[in-house]
Amino acid sequence: MTPEYLDWVIKTYQIDFVVHGDDPCLDADGNDVYALVKERGMYRTVPRTEGVSTTEIVGRMLTMSRDHHMIPQGGGRSRSRSTSLTSDEMADTTTSSPEQFSTAVEKISEGVGVGAAALSPYGPYRMSRFITTSRMLRLFSFPSPKKITPGMKVVYLHGGWDMFHAGHTSILRAARELGDYVLVGVLNDGIVNHYRGGSHPVLNLNERVLGVLACKYVNDVILDPPLQITKEMIAALNISVVVTGTISEGLESLNGGEAFRIAKEMGILRVIDSASEVSIGGILSRIRANAERLEAKVSKKMVAEAEHYKEKHGLDSYDTGRA
Repeated sequence: MTPEYLDWVIKTYQIDFVVHGDDPCLDADGNDVYALVKERGMYRTVPRTEGVSTTEIVGRMLTMSRDHHMIPQGGGRSRSRSTSLTSDEMADTTTSSPEQFSTAVEKISEGVGVGAAALSPYGPYRMSRFITTSRMLRLFSFPSPKKITPGMKVVYLHGGWDMFHAGHTSILRAARELGDYVLVGVLNDGIVNHYRGGSHPVLNLNERVLGVLACKYVNDVILDPPLQITKEMIAALNISVVVTGTISEGLESLNGGEAFRIAKEMGILRVIDSASEVSIGGILSRIRANAERLEAKVSKKMVAEAEHYKEKHGLDSYDTGRA
C-alpha cells in the first residue's frame, strides 16, 4: 500500500478508518501492509472469527477435503449420485498436485458425486476448528430477529448457501421484494453433499449460517430445515410465499421436485430468475486454474496463522488441520 494509493482511496471513497482482523498482515517481504495507515492513526482492528479464514477455506478447496463436514456416523444423507469417482481418484483428491486437483474439481463442478464405496465411514466428530457460540450468532444477526406476527407476509427459501456470494444476495434481494419477512433455511452438510457430491459443501453448516445471517435481506434463519416443505411447516411459520431460483448449484432435483410439491399445489411457489452467473462451480474453477500458485501461498499463510494463534493463546503448537 503506497502513499499515493492510500491518498487516492481516502479521497475517492471518503475513508475514515481502515479495518483488519487482529492478526498480522504482512507482504511477501515480511513488511506490515498497513504500516502507513497506522502512522496516520486510521487503523482499527476487529477480533478474528477463529477456526475459519480465507486461507483455511482456500485450503479446503485445494485438498478437496470433507473433514470439516458436520455429519455423524451413519446419518445426514451423505450418499452421492450414481456417477462417481473411482477409489484411486478419490485417494488422489486428498493431495495437492495441480493435475490431480484439476481432474477432481472438474467432476465436482459438473455435479459428479463420490461413490460411497470409495469413502471411509464418517466418525461422530468433525475436524473443523470453528466453534459457534450463541453470542456469535447474535452478533451476525444484529439486530435480533423480530418475531413473526399475524398479518406478516413471510417469504421462505432454502438451499446450501455455500461460499455466500453475489448470486445468493441477488435472489435474497428479490425474495425480500415479495413480502415483509424473509426466512431462510440452510440445509445440512449431508443433504448438500448428497445432491452436489464430491467435497461439497466447502463451508459446513455453522459457517454457512453466519454468511446468511449477515445478509441485510434476511430476517431469520432455520438451521437444518426439512428438505420437503410440508403443510405443517407452512402453517407453523405463517409462510405466504416459497421461493426457489432457476439456478440451484447442483441442487437441480429440488427445483419443482418433491421438496416444493406442497407449495406448488397450494399456489404459493415462486420461481425467480437467477440474475447472477456467480456459482460455487465457477469459484472452484478459478481456484483450479491457480492451484499451483495458491498451494504455495496457502501453505505459507497457514504457517503464519499458526504462529499468530500460538503466540495469542500461549500454545506450544497449533494444528492447522493439514498434513
